[in-house]
Amino acid sequence: MLKVRNKKFSLIMAIVFALTMVFPFAAFANTPEVLSTPNVNDGQVTSLGTVFFNFTAGQLQDGDSVTMSLPKDFEFRNAKGEVMTDTDWSSVTSGVYGQNGGNYFKIPAKYLDNTNAFGTGAGLDIQMIDSNSIKVTVNGNLDASQNAYLYLYLGNVYVDSGFDGDINLSINAPSNSGFTSGDMTVGRVSGGTISLEATDAPTFSNSDQTTIRVEEDVPGAFDASKESLKFTLPDGFAWNSVDSVTLFWGKESNASTGDLATYLKGKFNIKDDKLTLDLPSNFESSEAIAFEVKATIECDDETSAKLGDVIAKVDGNSSFDQSELVVGHYGQYDTSITSGDPTTVVAGQLEQKIADINVNESIKGSLIDGRTVTLTLPSNFKWNKIDTDTDHNTGLSFEGFPGKDGKTAKWQVKGESSDAAALSLSGMEVAVEPGTTGDLVVEVGGTAGLSGELTVATVQQPVTISSSATPVLSIGKANQPIGDLTVTENVSGALLADKNLNLVLPTGFKWSKYSDISVTSGDLKIDNGGITTADNDATLVIPIKNDSTEASTITLTNLAVTVDRTAPEGDVTVKVKGDSPNQVNDASEVQDSYGLLNGSYLEVDSLPCFTVNSDYKVFPETGTAAKTLCATIGTPAPSESNLATTVTLGDNGSYISNGRIMVQLRDAANALGVTAQNIFWDNATKTATFIKGDRVAQVTIGVKQVKLNGVSLPTDMGAEIKDGHTFVSLSQAGIALGATATWDNTTKTATLK
Repeated sequence: MLKVRNKKFSLIMAIVFALTMVFPFAAFANTPEVLSTPNVNDGQVTSLGTVFFNFTAGQLQDGDSVTMSLPKDFEFRNAKGEVMTDTDWSSVTSGVYGQNGGNYFKIPAKYLDNTNAFGTGAGLDIQMIDSNSIKVTVNGNLDASQNAYLYLYLGNVYVDSGFDGDINLSINAPSNSGFTSGDMTVGRVSGGTISLEATDAPTFSNSDQTTIRVEEDVPGAFDASKESLKFTLPDGFAWNSVDSVTLFWGKESNASTGDLATYLKGKFNIKDDKLTLDLPSNFESSEAIAFEVKATIECDDETSAKLGDVIAKVDGNSSFDQSELVVGHYGQYDTSITSGDPTTVVAGQLEQKIADINVNESIKGSLIDGRTVTLTLPSNFKWNKIDTDTDHNTGLSFEGFPGKDGKTAKWQVKGESSDAAALSLSGMEVAVEPGTTGDLVVEVGGTAGLSGELTVATVQQPVTISSSATPVLSIGKANQPIGDLTVTENVSGALLADKNLNLVLPTGFKWSKYSDISVTSGDLKIDNGGITTADNDATLVIPIKNDSTEASTITLTNLAVTVDRTAPEGDVTVKVKGDSPNQVNDASEVQDSYGLLNGSYLEVDSLPCFTVNSDYKVFPETGTAAKTLCATIGTPAPSESNLATTVTLGDNGSYISNGRIMVQLRDAANALGVTAQNIFWDNATKTATFIKGDRVAQVTIGVKQVKLNGVSLPTDMGAEIKDGHTFVSLSQAGIALGATATWDNTTKTATLK
């Protein structure tokens, strides 16, 4: 199980956090800020947002001016509803310039640490330019040692009839002024829309209560008429009752309404599948209204009612932000069990996480208190970690492992749900037997009515092993070459550190040469100095020094084995074993994963899961992580009978080349038992091939080697062509024919035996 931490990202986030502490993100000190942006109606006098001005020390000077304008045909109105005059703005009371409660500027007496927010003796001169435009000039000297602050309250503004969209206050100042130019959005004309949201849409089989939130975006958004708002249910469903109305905010101008929540509840009417809000013609909100209505839905015709979402159609004489609303979910008593996307688990490893398993009620009460759910693994898996969950007052409580074999886990339903429960068993883990392949399919059972199979994972081998050749070996011969072996991790970290990777030969075989072993890709580290053999040299032990963060490859070259006379004929397989690829059979790893041994049982969640012996092997009968064919065994090596031939220098064209005695290959092969029909010549590659029993030898003109059963063996010199015949040195002939070569210098005679 690998955890990846992006240290670079964490460092960047730490720096950003530190900078926000030193330099908090906010508007620049000299940029005006709108404190609110209300939705309003057109064609009426209303309040717009407040603008806050913040000037850095010394920014604002005596005589600085600015022009502030609302959109065309908007008007600054006084308390009488008339367009404001210079006199209206010149009224000054406690730092207020204009009409307190209407449109006015205000210099706060104190802001933050400033005892005077604008400076002693400094003030404002305000002049009406047009009904929608004013000019503001600073009059007097400000304190240059402290910031200055100013508010503009827009409490009485006529919004032009027919206007739609954002209302911008345009601020224009000369380049030498301390004021900043720009457009500020101080309100918005939306046209009057009702927003709707089902804040509680229950799942039910008979009837239940739904909750709908209703909110005006501006005062008067509700159309004062019959069927101002209407909810129509689909076939098979009807409204049963309006249970309550809760007012969140808002006011109505008609004093006769009394308590507005009670009034609104009385204006809701039910007729079968229709729930309507009927408002009288004199109803008009003076402040935007927001309320919540709770109403009961029932299934009145099961033959027509469709399972799933109950979608009410929204219409009426007002304007709404949506035309449909999911007000509930209809279903029969049923429970489903599903799994998430299958994970990938590694054979031979502990703590392998499987997909989440989800148990969902279609309606509340589908899961019966006291009923059980069981999850059974195949025989090559055992539970390693389990989970529980609760939702809406019901849950799955873990009860233990029936059978005590580690395969079956049992949960019990506890409690009755108050709403349709959605339970998830997440992060559960299993131990996987070495050599396992394919999908992990969990069988579902128990008394809760759940059944079926869930595919929760796909098994991947920790490593693979391959051989470059499969030579034919002889029984009873030592130091026989085999092909190169390659052990490849399929996932990083598959070979555990401080453990051993074992390559095991069958009975009757021994490792005789294994010196060239190295990591050829990835960052795995092996202890070359600790490489040894065990089990009477049948097991090659490779210590893993450090596990990998990048899937790695180990290559073994120049290998040889000894085959004794007890070895059977047929395929020779080398197996990958050891505690490095097989975590499930390593005592220390098993104890760390499962905790204490309780008698002869390993525990999961403090309950006995399955039995083990004192060696703590989870799967004691299995230890092979991977295997490959590395050779085959042919006929036994010759025993006492020998064949021999002698060649005197000059016989059959024999000669000396570079100090080596060269003999005719075909004559030597015939003399040592190779029949004529088993000798072949390829003129294109200049290669001679001959077969004797399980021995296939090839020599090529000019190449200093013999290829024996597919394995290349070095020789002192290559074959040569003379007088149309192939000649080889005594050494090369001996290797090719499996013979020993001797030379009698006195008689000038070579013997091949």
